[in-house]
Amino acid sequence: HKRQVSFPGGAYEPGDDNLEKTALRETWEEMGIQPDDLTILGQTDNFLTNTYFMVTPFVAHFKHPYPFKINPDEIDAVIEVPIRHLLHPENFSMREWERDGILWNIHYYDYEDETIWGVTGFLLSNFLSIIFGVTRMDDPLKIR
Repeated sequence: HKRQVSFPGGAYEPGDDNLEKTALRETWEEMGIQPDDLTILGQTDNFLTNTYFMVTPFVAHFKHPYPFKINPDEIDAVIEVPIRHLLHPENFSMREWERDGILWNIHYYDYEDETIWGVTGFLLSNFLSIIFGVTRMDDPLKIR
């Protein structure tokens, strides 16, 4: 969503062979990372957002540092957060948020002057759970 810290992403287009190709295309369009420079490591579980978007996350690796060529129509800046920072419990919080009678557990990560939250926060928590066994993965929603 606009004005939020997020991973590259967007909607499937008819020219995309599959959702992995969508992810590669969107990463190229937004950040200027060549698809051939990315190694897809895997796909995590689909996630339905509280605004009813289905997100299909892919995890990829690329050589660092990378000469990003950001698209100013798509993003304002690239924020690089060390994984070790995300692993420290004091940089994480969870708050409840209600939408349409559904109570959501929203994941927040603080880094420097940025707050990473919402879907991006939840996807980070899921990644940390899968890779490092960090247990921040309460069910993202509760029905009232």
